[in-house]
Amino acid sequence: MSQFFEQALVAKLQAIPELAAILGAWNNAAAIFKTSVPQTYDYGRNGPALTYFVAEKPMGHVLTGSDGTAVANTMLAVSSYSYGQSKTAIEAIWNDIDGVPGQWGDGTCEIISVVQQDDSDQVTEPKAGSDQWLYACVCEYRIFYRVSIPSLV
Repeated sequence: MSQFFEQALVAKLQAIPELAAILGAWNNAAAIFKTSVPQTYDYGRNGPALTYFVAEKPMGHVLTGSDGTAVANTMLAVSSYSYGQSKTAIEAIWNDIDGVPGQWGDGTCEIISVVQQDDSDQVTEPKAGSDQWLYACVCEYRIFYRVSIPSLV
């Protein structure tokens, strides 16, 4: 049984040493969250956090059916009180995954290619009672990977 793409993605991100050195901690693990950072996360105490979101995963097809591929349109964002930390973390991800095929996660998710689609910066005004601006660096990737071909019964 192969890993789900999302599990392999998180494992790959956790395995990037430069990223692990920047990201904060949450419950004794790197601060990597699906979709959004919990409201109780304290950037001041815990440091930067990464979120991931897989917008869609269309499967590849040929005339006879599945071609055994899929593409995950994936958004990664690193947020922190320091623009420099957010940007450095996003660069560490790009340096490690852009264009590189191979096995991710437990080795059962075969990556065909990774193509960066977009890169943007965002800033969020301080919450009431705070003077801390939140800086987010966001990258969008198209990650092509292999899937099993359904058998005809």
